[in-house]
Amino acid sequence: MHTFAHIYVHTYICSCIHVPIHKLVYTLIGKEEATNSILSQFGSGSSYFIKPSFIYGEDVFTLNPPRVANFYGKFIDSLLSSMPVRAVASISPPILKVALVPPVSVDHIAQATAASALGLVDAGAYDGSDEINAVAKKMGHF
Repeated sequence: MHTFAHIYVHTYICSCIHVPIHKLVYTLIGKEEATNSILSQFGSGSSYFIKPSFIYGEDVFTLNPPRVANFYGKFIDSLLSSMPVRAVASISPPILKVALVPPVSVDHIAQATAASALGLVDAGAYDGSDEINAVAKKMGHF
């Protein structure tokens, strides 16, 4: 049996795209086509979709892919994971909500991808830091 783990984009990012920015729209269309292809080739029972918002890790800031350094990402993660910010995010429109979603560590994304590929979790989509971190913990190195 073959499995496929795909890193996608967080649902909030997709839902707040209303202006047709050609490169971003083509990227999202390409990701949607990739999702459909994965599902047709591997089936929903063997397909995993890791959907982070923003990613942090290592010791540098990069634009492509968008990533902030670990020290800054951890600070932002703790701030955006606080209950007051989560309460505001829960009632915010998508365009604001996407800015209030906690980022995800690149290490946690790698661990979640490995846990998915090894079949340690159910197939499906893992959207955002809470779900990705829960899957990453299955690797035992969290």
